[in-house]
Amino acid sequence: RIQGSSTALKTTTFASDFSNTSHNSANWVTSTSQTDFAIDSSESAIIANNDNVTTNLQIAHDLGSGNEISDTAWVIDLDVKITAYTANSGLWTHIGMYDCDTTVLDSTNKDFLGMILYGESSYNSIVLVDADGSLEGSLTPLDTGIAITGTPQLYLRMKRTAANKITLENYSTSARTGAPSTTATKTFSGNPQNLRYFKITNRDGGGGGELDAKIENVKIWDGVTVPYDTNGALVTSISKAFATRVAFKIG
Repeated sequence: RIQGSSTALKTTTFASDFSNTSHNSANWVTSTSQTDFAIDSSESAIIANNDNVTTNLQIAHDLGSGNEISDTAWVIDLDVKITAYTANSGLWTHIGMYDCDTTVLDSTNKDFLGMILYGESSYNSIVLVDADGSLEGSLTPLDTGIAITGTPQLYLRMKRTAANKITLENYSTSARTGAPSTTATKTFSGNPQNLRYFKITNRDGGGGGELDAKIENVKIWDGVTVPYDTNGALVTSISKAFATRVAFKIG
């Protein structure tokens, strides 16, 4: 992790142009030879098509050794368009920060902090979840979240604001100005650490159904709970004092 002085705004940027397929091998790694969770250059986006039958669907971006993000403070912005949805038991798509790459399967213990597109009829929502050396299939999601109704376009902001707290916000536009329309917060007992991989993956549920999503404009800020723009200015108005910024821009 990059450290800084009390007033410095140090920046490390990782860029991946989804419209250029050369970045797929350079910055993103998919599991095996599958194409259901992969970059689609024609869409300039990550496409994650989860049929709840195919196993080990994963795509990940490695921030690099020594760039594990903070255990207490980070922000991730991403635009998510649900393109098709038919609920069924075990239909989960995970999005967030992991301590492991795409060679590690759903059936292996891991650290993870992020969200689940929870495609079961009893939930029909995006919920927050954490894993501290545990299996994704045994996770206990937050009971409330952001509803999936039809095929919505969502402008999400996920924030780790403490060692044991994560928040998810949904905005009306990709600019994420003003107050979010929906906010969910989860407090957890574990402490997921060594989170180095931004990863999108499915649960090996085997129950059928369909949950397809298009993910665009992914940005990760490390060491802060309020993001900065590309010029080093705060997106929202708080003091810059004692702020150290490390921004990972993906897409």
